[in-house]
Amino acid sequence: DQAVFRVSSNGCTTKDMLTPVVVRRLGEVRLTLRRIQEDACKTPQANGLELSWSFQELGIRPGTRVTIETPYQ
Repeated sequence: DQAVFRVSSNGCTTKDMLTPVVVRRLGEVRLTLRRIQEDACKTPQANGLELSWSFQELGIRPGTRVTIETPYQ
């Protein structure tokens, strides 16, 4: 019961630089991760950075089916 994301990082990305957005509609839960602060460091991480949020942190009941939306920007 975790949402795990791999995000790009220039070397300084931390979990508090991103925010998960949970949308509940018509019995569905959709989750989108948004970057709220730029990583201005100069050491890009080849494989990015793996970050996770527990369903409890997200206010989602354990066992709930979640759709991940990954907008391209």
